[in-house]
Amino acid sequence: SIAFLSSKEKHKINRIERDLGIEFEQVKIASAEEIVYQRIENWCQEILSKKFKKKLDPRAYEVASLLFGNLSKEELIAKVIMNEVEKMTVKTTENLNDSRKDHPRKFRDRDRDRKRKHSRPDRKFHKKKFKKHREKK
Repeated sequence: SIAFLSSKEKHKINRIERDLGIEFEQVKIASAEEIVYQRIENWCQEILSKKFKKKLDPRAYEVASLLFGNLSKEELIAKVIMNEVEKMTVKTTENLNDSRKDHPRKFRDRDRDRKRKHSRPDRKFHKKKFKKHREKK
């Protein structure tokens, strides 16, 4: 299997296909939302199929029943799901299948190093101090 991270690399795929005489199938990467839905479904299936070795402590059930007793079934399910979704922190909502070429050049700023040098005045101090120290020897 081969993974290309950018649609700009399509020409590489075409060349490999031509050279090897094979054809690759494009597979879309699931969106963050689709991943969350799939994880929730898997989580629910896991709960339904789980066989418990021990019995539930009656006191634990009593406490949960007392605290959740006023909630409707729908409210309880929603709260349990939201609790699980929050654990599944998906860090990006960016569409990884987006092939537009007008993406901003976030981290490719040529002058970023020059800008950083001037934003740290302590660097000049250390360089001067070092130069003076070397000249004394």
